[in-house]
Amino acid sequence: MNGKARVLGGENPKEDIYWFKTEKAQDHRPLASEIEVDTVVIGGGFTGVSAAYFSQTIGAETALLEKSKVGSGASGRNGGHLLFGSKYKFSVLAERFGSEFAGDVFRMSGDAFELIEGLIREYSIDCSLDKCGNLWAAHKPADLEVLKLEQAFLAEEFGYETRVLEKAEMDQELRSEAYHGVHVDPHGASFHPLNYVLGLANAFEEHGGMIFEDSAVVGIEKHGARVVVRTMNGQITATNVIIATNAYTPAIFPDLASGIVAVRGNIIVTEALAAGTLEKLIPGGRVTSDTKKVLNYFRPLPGNRMLFGGRGDVGELYSNMEAIFPDLSGTRADFSWAGSVAITRDAFPHIGRTSSGFLFAAGYNGRGAALSTLLGKLVAQKAHDVPSQEYALESLAISKFPFHQFREFGVKAAAAYFRFKDRL
Repeated sequence: MNGKARVLGGENPKEDIYWFKTEKAQDHRPLASEIEVDTVVIGGGFTGVSAAYFSQTIGAETALLEKSKVGSGASGRNGGHLLFGSKYKFSVLAERFGSEFAGDVFRMSGDAFELIEGLIREYSIDCSLDKCGNLWAAHKPADLEVLKLEQAFLAEEFGYETRVLEKAEMDQELRSEAYHGVHVDPHGASFHPLNYVLGLANAFEEHGGMIFEDSAVVGIEKHGARVVVRTMNGQITATNVIIATNAYTPAIFPDLASGIVAVRGNIIVTEALAAGTLEKLIPGGRVTSDTKKVLNYFRPLPGNRMLFGGRGDVGELYSNMEAIFPDLSGTRADFSWAGSVAITRDAFPHIGRTSSGFLFAAGYNGRGAALSTLLGKLVAQKAHDVPSQEYALESLAISKFPFHQFREFGVKAAAAYFRFKDRL
């Protein structure tokens, strides 16, 4: 029996998202009239809901447009890992961009975590926040040496205490023969990503904000100091427009869309496992990512389930999970789904304005769960000229991908190349 059959029980199921089965959602009507507000936010994920919330609490009447349902994009499809830092290791940031830049990204990461925890606490958002910590699992022996360098750099430069376990002692955190050691970061966390964004959306509405779902933007026009944003059945006239569509940016915003490549990944969630299974495999209960170029990531879930994500179809994911955890061979996957991550040329998130003058925040390169709430706040403050914390990342302009129209071919070619590198 092949991996796909094991996963699917011999069937071809429709997409079934675990988070959607355990959500705390409220439906919102589509926009079906003409209204005027101070600010309109396009996109109902982490960034958009955060931008809308902070815009409204600043005192600007704000409406949010979502083409589907709040959290239906990447914000409700990710693994729920809250990780410190950016796509680059801090030691690499210091080497390439200078220690001051690395320190600023470190400060930004801490501010992002503090902001999320504060909002969850203030509004009692029921999103299963767990300060469980996270692991980086070394795919190759050389990767473990890199992780050791990172651990030393974090301690020396920032007083940020982590630890590295060699393969012989790794069992106290991760029991798998697939890896050569782990970097243990006790500061990472996990949450229910969809319930978090839905909880923040509720807070936005409590402050008088308006949410319109099933309201894709079909046109946008500037009329002097005002902008008209049109959907199929209504329109909003506003002074400020914030684009928060990230990996799902439509062609209606061509200069932003050309700076982003959407990379699709998949996630599976197992059936409920026998009691003690997860405690045996991941004794500390931490969320984990590995150092492969085409990485795998996984975490325990309530109810003794394992979430496992990465590139490739569900059959490939299942095979990867078996290779890492042979004890899970033959386990049924009850849920599987796909989602897209926004990749930028420099692998950094960006805040800026389009050529038409519309504000945007986008491009998290797989780290949006932690950083997007903060960038949503920053872009809202910029829209209303409110003084805010400044970060070095804000000085980086988003650049277009050459031959963007061939992005799908490029993504497939890059994935094939990195898989080859992982096998070496």
